[in-house]
Amino acid sequence: MAWEEDGNAINANEWLGTRNALPLMIRTNNNSQAIGGQPALDDQEAMRITPFQPGAAPQRGSVGIWTDAPRRALHVQGTEIHSGGAVAGFSFGNRQTPAFVEGPGNGERWVWYATEQTARLWSGTDKLTVLPNGNVGIGTVTPTNRPLQVQGSEIHTGGGGAGYSFGNRETAAFVDTPANGERWVWYATRGTARLWSGTDKLTVLPNGNVGIGTSTPTPGARLTVAGGDATWGNNSRLQTDQGGSIELGGDRNTRGTGTPYIDFHFQGLTQDFNTRIINISDNRLLIVAGTLEATGAALKPGGGSWGGVSDVRLKKNVKPLKGALGKLLRLRGMRFEWKEPEKQGNLVGPQMGLAAQEVEEVFPEWVDTDPSGYKILTVRGFEALAIEAFRELNTENETLKLKNEELEDRTKILESTKPERQPSGNRNGAVR
Repeated sequence: MAWEEDGNAINANEWLGTRNALPLMIRTNNNSQAIGGQPALDDQEAMRITPFQPGAAPQRGSVGIWTDAPRRALHVQGTEIHSGGAVAGFSFGNRQTPAFVEGPGNGERWVWYATEQTARLWSGTDKLTVLPNGNVGIGTVTPTNRPLQVQGSEIHTGGGGAGYSFGNRETAAFVDTPANGERWVWYATRGTARLWSGTDKLTVLPNGNVGIGTSTPTPGARLTVAGGDATWGNNSRLQTDQGGSIELGGDRNTRGTGTPYIDFHFQGLTQDFNTRIINISDNRLLIVAGTLEATGAALKPGGGSWGGVSDVRLKKNVKPLKGALGKLLRLRGMRFEWKEPEKQGNLVGPQMGLAAQEVEEVFPEWVDTDPSGYKILTVRGFEALAIEAFRELNTENETLKLKNEELEDRTKILESTKPERQPSGNRNGAVR
C-alpha cells in the first residue's frame, strides 16, 4: 500500500513496517552528508526502528533518532530531547512500578518540568528545584540563599567514604591533602565524629565528650585539650607549662585586665556565688567563705599570725574588756585523741585543745555548728583577752608590791623604835 501525502485510511489489521528482520528506516532529502559535526548516516537517515528479536529472551525493537544503533527503547544522539508548552516535562516511572501511576504517592512516577523559570523534580509534590542561577533547593522551591539549600531535614552522607568536605574560603582550588587548612572534612569513624584537615583536629565521642588535639579524650572529661593551651575572655588561659596552670586576666606576656576571680556554686543553691576566690588588688588574694578548712597543716613562711583588718576608724562601740582573766580561767585545757583521725587531717596520737561545749559557756561567739551538727571552735580576739589578763595580773602584782613595800616600811619602823635590851648584870658585878 502506498503512503499518501494527505494520509491513509487503514483497517485494524493494517500497519506500517517491515516484513523481515531488517530495520525500518525513515529518510529525508535522501542525501548523505555530515551535519553539525555529526557523522554522516546512510542517505542522511533521520530515524530508525530496529527489528523485533525473537527467541528465548525476545526483545522489542528500539527507536533511534540521529543514530543507526539505538541502545535503548528510544535513543536520541547529538541533541537534547525537548518538551514544551503548558504541560511540558519528562515523566519517568519507578523501575519497580510496572504500570503508569497518574497521582504518585510513594515515588511510583517522577516528572522533570519547568515553571516560573525554575526546573522542578516532581512526584506528587515538588521535591527538588533548580533556579536559573544554579541554586538547588531540596524541600523548598525558593533556594535563594545558597547554591544548595535543604529545608526540613539534615543532609546525610554514608558509607566507607562518608563525610562533608568544605574548602577554605580563601583557597580557590580543591586541595586533596591540606597542610595549612586549605580543606576540612567532618566525618565519623568508630562511632566518633572527627574534624580533619591533614590530621584529626577535633573529636566528639558518642557521650558528647570533646577532644581537641587528640582522638582519645580523657574518660570522664567533657573537654580534653592536648598539646596546647585553652584560652577565653580577658586573656585568661589554661596552660600546659610548669605541669599545668590557670592564668586569669592575663599571662607572663600579656597585661592583666579586670579583677579576676573564681566562683563556686554549691549543689541545690541558686545564688551569685557560694564561695569565691578573688584577686582584689596587687599582690592580694581574698577568699570569701563562711568556713575555710584545711585537712593538713596551713603554713605561713616566716611565721607570725594571719593578718586581719583592725583599723579603729572602721570600728564603733569601742569598750574596754573586763574580767578577761576570770573568763580565761574558766576554760579547761585537755589532752585527747581523735576517734577517727582520718577525718581530722590524720592527726593521730595525743592532741591538746579545748572542748567546744565548755568554751561555748564562756565565749559563745567562738563556737559554731557545721552542717553535720558538730561543734566548730574559732578563737577570736584571744590576743586582746591575753593582753587584758596580763594587765589584770600586772595590776594585782603592782598592788601586791605596794602592800609588800608598805609592810617592809612598817617593819623597819617597828624595828627602829624597839628599846635596846639591857644586859642581865651590873657594872660592878652586883646582882640586883
